[in-house]
Amino acid sequence: NNSEPGAISFTRGADVSVGQDAYRIAGGDINGDGFMDLAVSNRGTNLTTGRSVSILTNDGSGGFTESRFGADLATRFRPWAIALADFNGDSHPDLVVGDMDNGRRIVLWPGNGDGSFGEPIITELGSSQDPAGFAVADFNGDGKTDLAVVTHNSGNEFAIIPGNGDGTFGARQSVPLSGNANHFVKVADLKGDGVPDLLLGGSSYFHIATNAGDGTFETLRHNFGSSYGFAAGDLDGDGVEELVVTQNSTARLRVLSGLPTAPLAVDDTATDVLHGYGRGSMTDGADKDYWRFQARRGELLTVAMDNSASGSNGNLQVRIYDEAGAELTYFTSTSSSQGNSAPVTIPRDGAYYVMVEKYYYSDYRGEYRFRVSLMPQGTQLEKENNNSLGQANPVEFALQGNRLSATLGGYLAGYDSSGDWFDLGNLAAGIEISADLRLPSTSPLTPTLTLYKTGGGEIATTAGPSLVHTVQPGAESNYY
Repeated sequence: NNSEPGAISFTRGADVSVGQDAYRIAGGDINGDGFMDLAVSNRGTNLTTGRSVSILTNDGSGGFTESRFGADLATRFRPWAIALADFNGDSHPDLVVGDMDNGRRIVLWPGNGDGSFGEPIITELGSSQDPAGFAVADFNGDGKTDLAVVTHNSGNEFAIIPGNGDGTFGARQSVPLSGNANHFVKVADLKGDGVPDLLLGGSSYFHIATNAGDGTFETLRHNFGSSYGFAAGDLDGDGVEELVVTQNSTARLRVLSGLPTAPLAVDDTATDVLHGYGRGSMTDGADKDYWRFQARRGELLTVAMDNSASGSNGNLQVRIYDEAGAELTYFTSTSSSQGNSAPVTIPRDGAYYVMVEKYYYSDYRGEYRFRVSLMPQGTQLEKENNNSLGQANPVEFALQGNRLSATLGGYLAGYDSSGDWFDLGNLAAGIEISADLRLPSTSPLTPTLTLYKTGGGEIATTAGPSLVHTVQPGAESNYY
């Protein structure tokens, strides 16, 4: 590289001979001299010619000396995927190669640190698993180096093959994909949490696979067509990585801008309830938006959505995750993009995430809005659809002195035209009913509290936040 400020230029170095049909390349300091050496997989042109691995040792000035090995494994040995990494914990790079023909297997040669390698360790993959591409990282967080593998003829999945720390591997763990990604895989930290995620591409689709930190992945497909090359990096200096993806059919690169996780605005009011509000937009079928909020152990969580849908099917799916990527709950909105989650208790203090995406064949485009509510322990959250006397939520009272008391939480969505109903139970004469309604400071609601009884219709109503009524003799009944 002879670059000067404002210009990029390269000078061609000396060519280096390798085997026939050289396919993949990996770099590492194989002989411990501080210079980058190379390993190349040579696929060969037929069953017997040119199939080998080339080791290129660097003399420190950009010159390389080649040696070849691997042909003695079997007549049909055909290396494709290749990587250099320390798989046995001795701080020397080991060589791992994907053998496409001879039983579909992974072959690992332990590095001795002086440019030589020990006897091969073989891991069988199965007859339909042609290892075309490798990525190397500690995917499950156990401190040992693992392999991510894409397979040439089984493209609707990839595999995590956990390292045992001694040069051997554990059982293959398949991760399904919603389309073909059968050639390339690369590690990138897409969430900025220090956990290795994956980029995958091939003859049909480009995929992003985000790692929960334990080696389990959530995948997202982008319909870019054939994507054989991609890279991740902070292109605009905002601290968030962008993705650059090749589109073979269009002769262009596609740049995907990285967006920081957006914290929810919080409304902390005298209600002792925390409300966070999110407003975003679904731009296409592959769009996923993530929002972050903080919660405390024991708080009750509910998430609600109430939108004006655009398209013939406006279903959206909302999922709530903890920091480790474990799902707490989810719900799917109606075709008009309305709905809410069932109440869930927060298991521990920390950050939590709301993810919004389209639901399967939904063609929703445009704005969505949602609300996250966190209520103190002891609050009973409304369960939809409590929109009539017959669907009223039974109130769970607790005895406090000589009074039965309960704290309820709920919300009125656009489809709650008949209000929310709660069942107070069968009340005797002389019982005083006292209801007080508190609203967030941002709420535009003008509340009406109405008391009903079975068979007797409306008993009392108020346009204010409080209602008091005493059950009269002869008016004993079930009240709502």
